[in-house]
Amino acid sequence: MQLISFLKKDFVKNVSTLATGSFISQGIFFLILPVLTRLFDKDTFGVFLLFSSSLYILRPLTSLSLELVILIPKRNKDAINLLFTSIFIGFILNSLLLVIIYFLKDFILSYFNLKTLASSIYLIPLGLFLLNTIEILNYWNNRKHFFKNIALGNIEKSVVINSLQVYTGLSSFKSIGLIPGYLLGLGAQFLTLLLLSFKSVVKYFKHVNCLRMLYLLKKHKDIPIFNSLLSFSDRLSAELPIILIAIYFGVDEVALYGLAVKFLKTPPGFIGEPLSQVFFNKASNAFIKKENLFKLVVKTYKNIFMLGLIIFSIIFVLSFFLTDILGENWKNTGVFVRILLPLIFLSFLNAPISSIITILKKQKNILSLDILKLLLRFCGIYIGYKFYNSMTIAILLFSLIGIAYNLFLMYYFLSISKKITQ
Repeated sequence: MQLISFLKKDFVKNVSTLATGSFISQGIFFLILPVLTRLFDKDTFGVFLLFSSSLYILRPLTSLSLELVILIPKRNKDAINLLFTSIFIGFILNSLLLVIIYFLKDFILSYFNLKTLASSIYLIPLGLFLLNTIEILNYWNNRKHFFKNIALGNIEKSVVINSLQVYTGLSSFKSIGLIPGYLLGLGAQFLTLLLLSFKSVVKYFKHVNCLRMLYLLKKHKDIPIFNSLLSFSDRLSAELPIILIAIYFGVDEVALYGLAVKFLKTPPGFIGEPLSQVFFNKASNAFIKKENLFKLVVKTYKNIFMLGLIIFSIIFVLSFFLTDILGENWKNTGVFVRILLPLIFLSFLNAPISSIITILKKQKNILSLDILKLLLRFCGIYIGYKFYNSMTIAILLFSLIGIAYNLFLMYYFLSISKKITQ
């Protein structure tokens, strides 16, 4: 009965709008994946995963997580100033990164053992700028409740990426790999969001003012200072296996692990990503209006758990048939799926609720714990390599540390939302 009542509310209607776009975009990837695993070898997938992981890790440092602030102000004229502040700072930081890569390319590739990225390292700033701007426009559309725009952007990206990657694999340009198709897909998503958001942005453009931008940047300084570091630490922790597996076990093993994570995260991503965006909007409004935030957190946890239980049960069963789905070269992927499943399940539960760290300005409290998690995960993977020379044990230790962290995080989110409500 609780689930039926929950489904009738505007909260879930908004989630459903985003979930439709996410379902279509993620569904296209899921259907195309068995084709791509037969068109491209593990080395090609490994290089692509290293590239996409580099973008994922570096994005908070080149955006300063300023897109998060767009939802917080009461007035749209403040939000539009934050939107242009975010774009401007992202452009400057990515330009600076390009200069750094130009002068330190050889050192970066050698020191981090990323020589496989030599031909695509200059594309990293472009990919980061596209990702940053897409997120900024997504948060603006979220604020304006234009959830359909976000859904259409996700669909456009998926269609372009997957169709171009399949075309590349079948053509004489196969040697360029998966990265160009991915970047062109991001470009298509950016243009779609830009066109759909143009009217709403132009409406408030007259309020854009450099002094106001500086004032708002100073007012919300905790976001670029602490949120960007927290997000960087969290992302580095999550992507640590990709980097260390490439160093310790080789690029082809990166592909096995990366595909396992992709297989685990894609189905729950149908609902998890849109739910995160809508919860942030709902929780921000609840905090501003001094409504019961704890009640919202508890209700969201209960419903995510019910949905997650169904999704991850299906994934567990499918993991035993991954060799048939993906091909003989990927037979160990199913083992990694089962090892990582409890961790990804708990992360799925916490991901939408984590936005209350920003809303309640608790970044300082969680940063030290996040750094500790990063160090412990590094030690876990290193022990698996150094003492057991086993990628399976390395991933198992990585997963166990993540499970403990996510259980504590769940307790912490409930505690701080309860305190603020009292």
